This record gives sequence, C-alpha cells and structure tokens, in this order.
Amino acid sequence: LSTDLADIIAATTRPMPSQNPDAILEIVRDERARLHYEADLAYLRGDFGRILDCFHKANGDDAVWLRVSPAAAAAAISLGDYHAYTQMETYLKSCSKAHQGTASAMAELALATAAVSCMAPSMAPEWLKQGDFSAFPTPIRPLVLYLRAKYFQCTGEYASMLVLSQTALSLIEQERGISHPGVYLRLCCAMACYALGQEDEARHWLMEVMRIALPHGFVTPFAEAMTALGGLVEECLEREFPDLRDSVLGQWKSTWKNWITFHN
Repeated sequence: LSTDLADIIAATTRPMPSQNPDAILEIVRDERARLHYEADLAYLRGDFGRILDCFHKANGDDAVWLRVSPAAAAAAISLGDYHAYTQMETYLKSCSKAHQGTASAMAELALATAAVSCMAPSMAPEWLKQGDFSAFPTPIRPLVLYLRAKYFQCTGEYASMLVLSQTALSLIEQERGISHPGVYLRLCCAMACYALGQEDEARHWLMEVMRIALPHGFVTPFAEAMTALGGLVEECLEREFPDLRDSVLGQWKSTWKNWITFHN
C-alpha cells in the first residue's frame, strides 16, 4: 500500500494551470489521480458533497482514499456530517495502526489536518509538534509544512508561523501554477502578519492570494480565514472582488458553526 500510495502522491502534486485550473482534469490521464484533483477543486470551491462523492467513488482503493481523506475529513466537518467524519476517523486510525511507512504517515496527516483545523493542538501527533517529517515523501512535504504552520497558529506562535510559511513558499515558488499548499501558505502569512499587528503586510499577502484563487471561484480558503483576519477579508473583497463577497460570507456563515461544534 505504501508503494502504491507513493505513486499516487507523485501523480497528484503537480500544480494546476494558473489560467485554467480545471484543465488539470484533462492533463492527468490516470483516473485515480483525477479523483484527487476533482476533490481538490471541489474543496476550494466549497462543493463539499462532491468531495465525499469522490471519496466513495474510490470504492475501497486505500491509496486513493488516503490521498483524498484530508479534504474529505474537512468536508465532512464543514457539512456538519458527524457520521461521515467518525467513519473516516475510524478508518484512518485503523490504517495508521495496520500499516507502516507512507500509508501510516498519510493516515496520520489526515487526522492531524482535522485537529489543527479545529484548533485542537493537544490532539496533534508528536511528529507535527516536533517538526519531524521524515516519514513523508518529498512531494507531500509542502502540505505537511502548512500543517506545521497551522499548529503554530493554534499555539499562538505567530512569528514562527510566519517564518515557516515564508520559507515553505520559497521552496515551491518555482512551481508555475496553483497548488493547495501554495494558496494556504500565503493565507498563513496573512493570518500571522495580522496577529502580529502587521496589518499592511497582512493585506498584501491576502490580496496576492485572492488574485491567484478567486478568479477561479476558490472561495473556501477565505471563508476559513475570515475569523482570524477580522474584517480584512471583507475589506479586500469589497475593494477588488465585490461579486464574490456574498459567496465567501455565505460559506463562512454556513460552515463556521460546524467547525465550532466539532472543536467543542
């Protein structure tokens, strides 16, 4: 399973074309890899039901399930679907215990994604707390670095969050295209700057990532960041993307309460 999963990861860490991210579904020929990109695009656009459809469409393909499970678990929380989430959690914990290497690491990555996204750092695994990413294949490490930045946000270590996010971005900046870690690491820079009182820098980072993501309808990252950025998201939306303001705010209103419930 770990070998199969490593192949899936290698096939699904290619950035999406910056002018037309959906073109990745035509570029990637492998049907299993396309399921990941389909789920990723759906998550960024807030189509959470479609992500769960992708998860179920894999039909017991453990490698694809593990690759899609971070987005699927977050989608279940956003929908307030406790039943779906607990099923995934049981599956992931079972995989973590039953397998070694990449398979176990990816199962723990999905569980860690839920923990830090729910602002529950005490539930984060030791490898995330210690910054030990040796179990993860190199192509997936930008995503793991993003989770480490989120862990620093949970613990209030905003200076570390900012430095880590900037460093991680410098490692992937040569990529031409849009990637999930690239979007979220820029948001981490914005949130860290805002928490540190550097509002102009926060606005700069936020506008940069909005110009990358919002032309393609990628509203989810900004709905997730609204609380941490105070009124800055609304300000920037009204200035440059007024047509998407209601979409971002609407998603925030419908999903934030579910994340609070899971946190509690």
